[in-house]
Amino acid sequence: MRPGHVPYGYRIKDGAAVIHEDEAKNVEKIYELYLSGMGLQGIADTLGLDLFHGGVSRIITNKKYLGTGFYPKILDEEVFNKASEEKQRRAVKLKRTDRIKVATKEPACYNFVMGYLYSEDEMYYSISQHFTNALRRMPLNIDTWTAILGLEKKLKSMVRKQIMKNYSLELIDYDMWIDIFEKIGASGTLDTYDKFIADSMNEYKCDVDMLDVCSMDVAVSIIQFYWEEWFSQFFNNDSWDKWEYKLRLCASARNPMAHGHEEFLSTEAKASVNEHCDSIIKLLSKTNACVDVATELKKEENIKKSNVRRRYYAMSFDNVSAELQGRNCVMTAAEQNNKGIKGFISLDGKNYNCTVGKNKWLQKYPGTPISTHVGNDYNVTITLVNETQNTLQIELA
Repeated sequence: MRPGHVPYGYRIKDGAAVIHEDEAKNVEKIYELYLSGMGLQGIADTLGLDLFHGGVSRIITNKKYLGTGFYPKILDEEVFNKASEEKQRRAVKLKRTDRIKVATKEPACYNFVMGYLYSEDEMYYSISQHFTNALRRMPLNIDTWTAILGLEKKLKSMVRKQIMKNYSLELIDYDMWIDIFEKIGASGTLDTYDKFIADSMNEYKCDVDMLDVCSMDVAVSIIQFYWEEWFSQFFNNDSWDKWEYKLRLCASARNPMAHGHEEFLSTEAKASVNEHCDSIIKLLSKTNACVDVATELKKEENIKKSNVRRRYYAMSFDNVSAELQGRNCVMTAAEQNNKGIKGFISLDGKNYNCTVGKNKWLQKYPGTPISTHVGNDYNVTITLVNETQNTLQIELA
């Protein structure tokens, strides 16, 4: 399945963009048919693509097909330039040459998809003076999902920075997330988010933490908890009551939009969400609330932790057997979760998945945060083998 932000013709595999061969052939065919004189909707219908003419137009104007530092090349520059010339020729013929720049930040907005706007050199223009006049009378119908994602990114960036700054951290470890989730009454969601983190590592091989995978509503709850202490300064020093409705409305709209159930949102609600997202993003952009901060991953110790974590998720694990019981060996602690630390044991050329519960760590190393053990090796004894459940019971030596 292609994520919505990835251009047609590509997929993301192991954190890198790769060419989807069938779609790439369609991209080449789209340009071929367009240069032959066929209309945009006709191209979509001929190739059996579930696209409107605006979607085909975006493919014809997308410079990523020429190859970037991230996306591999699909088209020759000569073909792309010929298509651009043909698009301009048709615009002249249809008297759509008024180059009126439009104040929109997102190519995914409704008016772009429907073909009322076009892009060039990363700017967006109205196709006609008539449409420009209409826009002056009626605001753009910005895509609600894009607006929510933009706000979520801003809010989580702000939360991350303020936690790191106010607790003098270079990386927010798992113990800190447990503490914060308990404060906002969300500790019951930790197991769910642990699974999201594991799924992200398995599928995308990327480092994510609790803030990356938690709901937008959790991020808003963190903002509420620390409002007076940290966050009100970025909201004109207003009281929480003034912003709670706006932030909660945007957060509550996220999941219905994410899962394709926007019918649960009225037209009025979408308009309010769009307006609130836009106003909050503009407000935060005027402050230093969301400036990126250095992370602990720059330190040698934490590069090691990250590499161990990646190695763990890239491993294939063998089935346990009764002969392992009683063996003394070394466990590599790879990742902390709500139950303890997951890791791996390598014996006789085989790898075994294992977990040591957090109580065992606390008993063995009292007063030491569990997160400090991640990335290190520990002598352990396999005290019990459960072949039915394919699990090992481990005791720290």
